Amino acid sequence: MGQLIRRNIPTILASLIGVGLLILAFASCNGPNPHVVEFSQQPTPQAAQHPGENPSYKVTFTIENQGRGDGQTKLVVKLVDKQSGHTVAEQQQLVELGDRETEEVDVTFPDVPQGEYTVSYELHYPPD
Repeated sequence: MGQLIRRNIPTILASLIGVGLLILAFASCNGPNPHVVEFSQQPTPQAAQHPGENPSYKVTFTIENQGRGDGQTKLVVKLVDKQSGHTVAEQQQLVELGDRETEEVDVTFPDVPQGEYTVSYELHYPPD
């Protein structure tokens, strides 16, 4: 039995090294782990300068990559009417995130009817 093990040590070591390399390759190809850490919503300043026109709204997101990988993530943002619960507008934007990087992203909704809105958002990695 001992002779059998000694004879197969190179094969066992090669297998262990191969498994270790596969684990390292997988860990380095994970891509980003994006999270929205903060967002704010406001009508844009030009809305007050043009009475009678529908204002636009700007939502600013702070997105943090809490992972070690990098890559693109898709941000989907919806402006939802508080009274009816209906989506009034939707925007999608690709965001490039590096390793442990934080990005500020502005999403503008042009020509939105007057009203009170909530913001709904999703992050998708990998982007569809």
